[in-house]
Amino acid sequence: EDDCSCDALELTPSQYNFVNSDKRFIYYNGGRGSGKSWACALKLATMIEDGTILDGARIAIFGPTYPQLKKGCILTFDKLLGEAGLIIEKVDGNEPERRLVRDIVAYFRNASTPDPTRAHEVQVVWLDEAAQMDESVLTLTNASLRQFGNDARYQTLISSTPRGRNWLWRSFVNPDTRRYSDDKIDYFQTSTIEAYEYGIVRDDYIEELGYEPGSEMWKQEVLAEFVTWSGLVR
Repeated sequence: EDDCSCDALELTPSQYNFVNSDKRFIYYNGGRGSGKSWACALKLATMIEDGTILDGARIAIFGPTYPQLKKGCILTFDKLLGEAGLIIEKVDGNEPERRLVRDIVAYFRNASTPDPTRAHEVQVVWLDEAAQMDESVLTLTNASLRQFGNDARYQTLISSTPRGRNWLWRSFVNPDTRRYSDDKIDYFQTSTIEAYEYGIVRDDYIEELGYEPGSEMWKQEVLAEFVTWSGLVR
């Protein structure tokens, strides 16, 4: 990983490199509470502030369900981009949107019924908790990244805690089954233990999760490993 001023920014090395990646697909795999959504929201804020996200751009943010969106990444998005002065107007309701500076719009959608994504034309996609989504969401959202023709950088941000060796592992992690060449993919991983060491996770959080150290659930939920036990493999 690149050298970084991670401590000053309160970022883990993986978060720092995720925020600074310009690859087409950027996958942040992390344990519970490890700052995945925070890293994605910071990445979007950085792209808006440095002009990578163009005037009038649309950002599509998907969660497995609306309740997960509203109680998860929308709160993180609002806090971080609000504090940065990037949010002009909040539109809540069944299909939340955030109207941002420079006529940029971020809209939040439910990935449990992905077919409506066919109508979207956007510059950036964020799939939050993607392991809980169907693989078809990736291919459908890939087709939506066309808003500005060849005049923009298009990126898909992916954040998730793993769920076995599923489509995310096959598509972006396993070298034998990756969908895309290395020049299109960046993959970063942070365990909950590392997040604790960087002050992201509070004291006693890991213990109170209740997973037996060394168990399959510990490996998945805390260490962010792609375990192979049959109950979690898709």
